[in-house]
Amino acid sequence: MKKKIITLGLLILSIVACKEKEVHTLDYAILKGNITNTKDKKITLIKKNSTYADTISITANGLFLDTIKAPEGEYSFMVDNNKINLYIEKEFNLKINADAKDFDNTISIVGKGELENNYLKFKKEQNSSFKVDADLLKLEEKSFKEKINNHKTTLNNKLDKTEGLSNKFIAFHKKDNNYNYLLALSNYKNWHTRYVKNKDFKMSKESLQELDQVNYYNDEDYKNHNGYKSLARQKLQNEIAKETKNSKYPVLAVAAKSKSEFIKNELLLQVEYVITHKMDMLKNSDPKFNMDEYYAKFKSIATDKELIAKIEKQYKNLKLLDKGNPSPKFVGYENHA
Repeated sequence: MKKKIITLGLLILSIVACKEKEVHTLDYAILKGNITNTKDKKITLIKKNSTYADTISITANGLFLDTIKAPEGEYSFMVDNNKINLYIEKEFNLKINADAKDFDNTISIVGKGELENNYLKFKKEQNSSFKVDADLLKLEEKSFKEKINNHKTTLNNKLDKTEGLSNKFIAFHKKDNNYNYLLALSNYKNWHTRYVKNKDFKMSKESLQELDQVNYYNDEDYKNHNGYKSLARQKLQNEIAKETKNSKYPVLAVAAKSKSEFIKNELLLQVEYVITHKMDMLKNSDPKFNMDEYYAKFKSIATDKELIAKIEKQYKNLKLLDKGNPSPKFVGYENHA
């Protein structure tokens, strides 16, 4: 009987402990520290590839403390024209100290989340010291690939040797490092041709195969990896150049073929400014441009409601100026001359 009571007691204690653990799970991160010699009264946080932004107040002596309820991910941490990449997750408790006059050399990050953020600091330093310059791009392909692959390996080895990093964080940054490697490889042909002045230069089948194996319609990677975004945009620009000979509106033709809704609308967004601000110029200066046809085709391809609304507004305003329509009324002008 006594044994049963003890077992029951342990079970109750276990349940209580679990409940307490659940109650004390934080849904925010804590950022604190001291930025000496700062002229700013606030720190700005901007989430990478997002519209999210926040500010943290700094006291007169440079101290700051705040809770951050924000999406998990990488942020720009900016103060006094200094910037670092800062990775934030719920329950992180980071202490950040630095001298604003010598920010990069004095910054220290300690606390829960320091492993991830010290990796970002290491990655920034390695990327800054690894220059993709003329000397590197003049190298023969094999030597060039060896150099950029060694750089990628250095970054990946740091991930593997840092105990305590989550598998998710490691996987994300290995993918990011690989996309940056592929972007350098993708840029190599044009720059190498320019520097060595050899128009007949061709990349090996092996290198072209590495680039061909990339899935250029991955929404998540497009949103989260700048190297991938640049690769995808290069691919789209190449496709647009090919369509120029066959299509009246090459950008719309390429967008229509996109296997990704997000990337398709991103491509259309790039030409949205031209459409909303210069459609009237195109209408009057380019004999091939048909405003009604262009508008109908654009609207049939786009799926972003905000983007469609912008185009609709501009189109309707321009239609009012069609030949034969009454002139718009000028109202409220102090000097009509």
